[in-house]
Amino acid sequence: MEANSAENPHEERDKKIVQQIEYYFGDINLYKDRFLKEYLKRSTGGWLPIDRLITFKHLKEITTDPKEIIRATKNGSELVELSDNEESVRRRRDKPEGDHDAVLAEYKKRSVYVGNFPLSTKFDEIKNDYLALYGKVPSFVMRRAKNGQKFRGSIFATFETEELARQFLTNPVAQIFRGNVLDRQMQLDYEQSHPPRTAPTHVINIANGNNVVVDNIVIQEDNDENAG
Repeated sequence: MEANSAENPHEERDKKIVQQIEYYFGDINLYKDRFLKEYLKRSTGGWLPIDRLITFKHLKEITTDPKEIIRATKNGSELVELSDNEESVRRRRDKPEGDHDAVLAEYKKRSVYVGNFPLSTKFDEIKNDYLALYGKVPSFVMRRAKNGQKFRGSIFATFETEELARQFLTNPVAQIFRGNVLDRQMQLDYEQSHPPRTAPTHVINIANGNNVVVDNIVIQEDNDENAG
């Protein structure tokens, strides 16, 4: 491990950069992030300028240096490629998006419902103080009231694999958050016992400025300050 670190002192940082960029260009995010999807459709060749990419919230928390984006993408990404002039990135043409229905079904198989969070809990608190302790969680949804503002105290969290999701459910430590006993179950089980009755109420922070509805999910497209 020490030898590897000496060979590439940027390895851990590059890994975080690649993971975040590949999340943006992954099937699930492109499925629900209308802002980014439409942007890529309008751009020539599906390219996203790096200068634009580094304004996305969760990436700019890691780096705002285009040189680091170039280095990390060039050396570590199997999903995203650089343009010849190294000014833009896009999803590789040999890795097209999957079928949307299949993507959503696979996504839900590795997603869990977690309820009874304090209503004052913030996005970063759930991400960094809770989910980060229990494995790789590429994305999670904070469920909100119909107006898209008030947190309802529950989330849907998607783990990297179904196995990790089920391990999370059996981990007794994960049942407690700041003194609250949490309700945890697979998302599919939750949906079966709670069929939708009215307008959809699920909200996730992603990219631009209005609320849109996609497959019973209300997606809150914030400004770039909250993107990613």
